[in-house]
Amino acid sequence: MRRAYFRAAAVLLIGAASAVRAQDEKVSPAKESAARVLADADRHYAARAAGRTGGRANPREISEAIALYESAAPELPEARWKLARALYFRGSYTGLDENGQRAVFERARRAGEESIRSVAARCGSADPRKLEPAAAANLLRKDPDGPAAFFWTAVAWGQWSLASGKMDAARKGAARRIRDDCLTVIALDPAYEEGGGYRILG
Repeated sequence: MRRAYFRAAAVLLIGAASAVRAQDEKVSPAKESAARVLADADRHYAARAAGRTGGRANPREISEAIALYESAAPELPEARWKLARALYFRGSYTGLDENGQRAVFERARRAGEESIRSVAARCGSADPRKLEPAAAANLLRKDPDGPAAFFWTAVAWGQWSLASGKMDAARKGAARRIRDDCLTVIALDPAYEEGGGYRILG
């Protein structure tokens, strides 16, 4: 009787282990696909200055990077903050007019916000912006994408503010958001982007 019980338990455990492995195998291709897309996007981003003329970059490579970052899994913080970073380059260095810059920096701002929400969700937080920067940093400290998410969101907000004008920036509370995001970056990693949080605040 006891042997039969243990035999049945063993069968159940083996079945459960097989189910877990099967589930992992289903998830794994999606992760591999996202990793491939990000790696391809990173290659285009690394070539962003190819074909530049003076201080103006050819938009071909950065546009390819943007399209790939946008196609990556939207719940991945890395895909969102890298999209914000790529959009910052597109708006700043490819010769767009004022309207074009404003539109691109608006997209960058939204991508940055998505990256912060994704980092927060991964850390079990609903909205780190409701916390003081130091408290938000403590909550998100273990997430490797935390500093980048807050830094590139601050950059995007700053560029959007410059392109949109003081009135629109004031209505959106841009100054407070930039300050808090930079303070969060500093609390998470003061050396990130060569002291980028300090540089933006300065």
